[in-house]
Amino acid sequence: MAIIKPFSVGKTKGKLGDIIYYEVAGEIRARMVPTEVKDAKTPKQMAQRSRMKGVAEQYGMLDTQLYAYWKSLTEGTAMNAYSLFVSRNIRNIDGNGEVVDYAELCVTAGDLLVPSWVRMEEAEDGQRLVTWDASAEGWGNHATKDQLQLAVHTLRGNKGRERIKVVAETAAERKTGQYLWALPANLGKAHVYGFFRGKYFKEEVSDSFYLGMVGGD
Repeated sequence: MAIIKPFSVGKTKGKLGDIIYYEVAGEIRARMVPTEVKDAKTPKQMAQRSRMKGVAEQYGMLDTQLYAYWKSLTEGTAMNAYSLFVSRNIRNIDGNGEVVDYAELCVTAGDLLVPSWVRMEEAEDGQRLVTWDASAEGWGNHATKDQLQLAVHTLRGNKGRERIKVVAETAAERKTGQYLWALPANLGKAHVYGFFRGKYFKEEVSDSFYLGMVGGD
């Protein structure tokens, strides 16, 4: 690209031979027309397209509630819910469009505190006991009242039937450190995620954290 004094080409704009002239901030600029078009189907480009397709599929699995959290986080910014979801998850999609590690999948994103540790264990009658670090030092009293929410990524033979959805809107506050979860009927095989939601400001959530898999036996 070259910058040309206006008088050297008059008011010329457009294409002249292999050179394109255009104006930017009162300056006439010129650049050569590419003589070769790069192969748009190189392995690297095809892998990137597969990643974008894969992350778009994951985004399309979100239920309306999870979508609303992503949308709320981008209000007043130059991003939208989709672009934010892509930025948080694209590195976890491989060149075939598949999730690399479900434990690293970001189901929600937000500014609330994520516990330093979390755990999900089998309990009686097929229930699951979810426990976590209940401390919220330095986050204020309101953080102790954040409420645990549970979401799942269902796994099906047909990916088109898979969903990422909230399955438990609990009133279990952070300070309690535990919640006994009765699995929904017919849940099937699924990855389980937790996140915290503000007690008084329901649109405020934390980043999601992975709890494990159910129905995998």
